[in-house]
Amino acid sequence: MQRQILPWFLAALLLLAAAFYGLTRTMTPLIGYILALALYWLILTALILRFKDSRSFTSLLHSRPAPLILHIGLMLLLLALATVSIPMVLAAPPSAALISVAIIAALINGTLEETFWRGVALPPGPVRAPDFAANLILFTLWHVTTLFATGIIRPGADSLSSHATSMLTGAFVLGLIALGLRHWSSGAGLAARLHVGVNLLAFTALAATNPLP
Repeated sequence: MQRQILPWFLAALLLLAAAFYGLTRTMTPLIGYILALALYWLILTALILRFKDSRSFTSLLHSRPAPLILHIGLMLLLLALATVSIPMVLAAPPSAALISVAIIAALINGTLEETFWRGVALPPGPVRAPDFAANLILFTLWHVTTLFATGIIRPGADSLSSHATSMLTGAFVLGLIALGLRHWSSGAGLAARLHVGVNLLAFTALAATNPLP
């Protein structure tokens, strides 16, 4: 993990917590949540441009070809998650506009997060144990900022504590898998595709449980 990123990350953590807290209280919660996510994307983009050195976005996302069995494993993982999110979407189908926003948000979030976390935040080459641990902890920690959002109905959670547990556990497991893919493939591309899929399921469920007025 590049140590010079840490002060920037801590500052961004405080800013994002304030954004999720303030924006979801001053406007429709889902709109505030989306705007706070957009701020996160701007921060990620700025950090990527600041720390990517001579590496291009393409090189950061490049991964060596994965065997078919790995693709099948990742697809089975997404299908397992879909059995949870799809019933929520079918029970209260979001509008076409919200579905479109969820798709776009998933593409942006999954790609930018992996470009940063498994790209510029790690030195090139295999991931060393200290970098692996630091990356996993910080990636999981950033998800705490979303818990400051209010007025949001959390899919599959009946309380803030249960949502916090599922959110942080999910982030930890996703980070663990993404780091494993980054270590094996020497790039963030494969992890980015998985991340986009996970986000698509999560964001569509969020849209279904938080309809706009």
